Amino acid sequence: MELLIVVAIVAVLSAVAIPVFSNAIESAARGVDTINAKTLQSVLTAALANGDIQFPENAVGSNGFYVIVCKGDGYEPKGYESYLSDKKTTYCGADAGIVINGQASTAWNSEFTALSDYLYANMGEQFTTLKSSCNSKLVVDNIKGWD
Repeated sequence: MELLIVVAIVAVLSAVAIPVFSNAIESAARGVDTINAKTLQSVLTAALANGDIQFPENAVGSNGFYVIVCKGDGYEPKGYESYLSDKKTTYCGADAGIVINGQASTAWNSEFTALSDYLYANMGEQFTTLKSSCNSKLVVDNIKGWD
């Protein structure tokens, strides 16, 4: 009888502890993702301030560049599966005409390797190992994976 009570107490404690532990892990992963995003933002802001990234003179509206960071194969944002199909966790792109180190982007939907190269030169191995850590179920505009 005592053993049954002990087993019941352990089961109740486990039922309470597992969700708390899972939430703590997810919270830590979100923290890592936030730090990585802020690091990318700092490098790109410095690049703009230094003139390392130039926008076309006739730029109007939403000219820009972007870095997609995902968890890995199978976690790509909808519409980008083919770009990230080689198990890459990062993808850099830019609207046509944006120039980095003398290399111009050709189209918003083609990989802009000059941006990847620039980030690697300024972040080193931190850029090559960059990937999303959290397991968010967040859905924005019916697209899974955006945080």
